[in-house]
Amino acid sequence: MKVNVNLTGEINQMKEKGIKPNFSDLARRYGSDRKTVKKIWDNDGKPKRKASSRASRYDPYLEEISSLM
Repeated sequence: MKVNVNLTGEINQMKEKGIKPNFSDLARRYGSDRKTVKKIWDNDGKPKRKASSRASRYDPYLEEISSLM
């Protein structure tokens, strides 16, 4: 996910001034989803990603791969 630098800058300016933004308006202006804008607001300029709890399909072969390298 690529976040527009101008969007994060504007959000940071609003935070410094103590203004709560209109997330839908910002999303329209920057071509993003309003939920993404809200996540940026909540996490100080970086959208938080969820870590995958799923194991890799190569995990059973890690030792063999390491030995071949």
